[in-house]
Amino acid sequence: MNRYKCYNIPNISFEQLNDLEDNYLEQIHNDYLKKVEIKIENDDININIEPFYKESLLWDKVSDLIKKNKTKFWFRDDDAGIDNKSLDNLMQYLKSKKINLLIAAIPVLSDNKLKIILDKYDNYVIGQHGYSHTNYLKNDLSEYPDTRKEEIVAAELINGDRILSNLFKDKYNKVFIPPWFEVGSKTKKLLKEHNYLAISNYWKNQINSNGMIEINSQVDLVDWDNAYTFGGEDYVLNQIISEIESENTCIGILLHHERIGKETYYFLDKLIETILEHGSIVDFNSILEGYKND
Repeated sequence: MNRYKCYNIPNISFEQLNDLEDNYLEQIHNDYLKKVEIKIENDDININIEPFYKESLLWDKVSDLIKKNKTKFWFRDDDAGIDNKSLDNLMQYLKSKKINLLIAAIPVLSDNKLKIILDKYDNYVIGQHGYSHTNYLKNDLSEYPDTRKEEIVAAELINGDRILSNLFKDKYNKVFIPPWFEVGSKTKKLLKEHNYLAISNYWKNQINSNGMIEINSQVDLVDWDNAYTFGGEDYVLNQIISEIESENTCIGILLHHERIGKETYYFLDKLIETILEHGSIVDFNSILEGYKND
């Protein structure tokens, strides 16, 4: 089953737990899901969901497009620092497939427990996923809207960079991954001033108006509008088709380890096999070096 989120709430009351369940169920459309359940294990509260699975008829089209356009793919995983067990499972899976991963780590949630898990692997680099993954907007989601004071944002960038650099050493790349795909123009300017190598966000790859490299993901496995979990084969394959038909030859696949379950791994087995047969999988650093050399 898919793990929605892991909450470290040692002293949660029954009323708070009930509110948590109600708030979660309001966000999803139950016709997408087989099961929703909440488990309490020690101090952790885990909301687990299992979606319905439907095989797609789009695989042949995707295979043909990848082959014709020699499409490259790379992988990113967001929210490291949350649910380390699920991240460990993902790393083990990707290592078995010989796939390198850009991991977006939340600085204030990154600690030795996370490092111990990642030290078992060598198929990754770390990027900075905001600072605390805190929302500062009322009607939208962004940790770095232009309404925040520049001196506070600058301090968070510096502190976050220091935390990850000290923790992960040469595994850390000074790359910024904004939570919720949103980052204001003032923060983009600060990222340039503080010598970040690149931004990894969502949408198309580009050199932005500040002259910074953006190596972005474009395909998200999670259906945030309907199920908050794997959106299904058609949902993901249609995104890939759209990207290739819009002449994107280097597609970023976005993962969230805390929302990956058996259905997602079953799909990834098929997707990775298709990509390797007809296209290729590259790592983030090779793409970054390509931009630097252009």
